[in-house]
Amino acid sequence: MYVIPAFFFLMELVFLFHYRKIYYYHQWLPNLWRKRIQGVRLIILSRDIILYLFLSLVRMLYLLYAIYIVLFTPYWQPGCMLLFLSAMPQLAVAFRIDGLTEKDRTTGLVYPTRLFQAVMSGFVLFILGQFALGTTVYL
Repeated sequence: MYVIPAFFFLMELVFLFHYRKIYYYHQWLPNLWRKRIQGVRLIILSRDIILYLFLSLVRMLYLLYAIYIVLFTPYWQPGCMLLFLSAMPQLAVAFRIDGLTEKDRTTGLVYPTRLFQAVMSGFVLFILGQFALGTTVYL
């Protein structure tokens, strides 16, 4: 078993179960930095914000790992699939694609639908599982 893909496999599972919190903070925190309020800003680091920051760091490392797979290993096809499948829910949120995203009526924030997130994460988990077990085949 390979450790790095297994770690990203577990982090993808955590991301799958907490994706609404992650997308909430992903859309909420930049607005906090943009507001020009006179005085002192108080930012409370709750466990959800720490989880968001940790998973954001892990996602950046995951991006670098997928780019490494594409450029420096013979498994460039599964690496490209990892890049594209991981980006699909984030692109759907960024472009607010109807049918793939849902808008929260109370906050106005946009999230990927549960089915879309589950399917994309399932494909990513399958490929990462193949890498972790060392049974990767060309697609």
